[in-house]
Amino acid sequence: MLQYAEMSLVYDQLTQDQPYEKWFEIVKNHCKDESNILDIGCGTGSLTVQLEALGNVTGMDLSVDMLTVAAQKSANVNWLEGDMTSFDLQQQFDIITIFCDS
Repeated sequence: MLQYAEMSLVYDQLTQDQPYEKWFEIVKNHCKDESNILDIGCGTGSLTVQLEALGNVTGMDLSVDMLTVAAQKSANVNWLEGDMTSFDLQQQFDIITIFCDS
């Protein structure tokens, strides 16, 4: 995924105007205590790391470059490289999110 190698370095700047707080509140309103959350197309993890406050979080993205940046933001999230159109994590989630431009 070469197209994401350079983009991962500036992605947070490009998406800083996204309504992350609003999206967080939407997810929060659907959470129970310590929910298992999957954030598909997590990019550099800007929303994903916020979701940690709500439970156990897995962030999945197609780009290892995006995930490298995301992993620097939190060691508590389970970061996975994967294709949202075809994956089997063999795990159940209470909430699955897909925001931004995914």
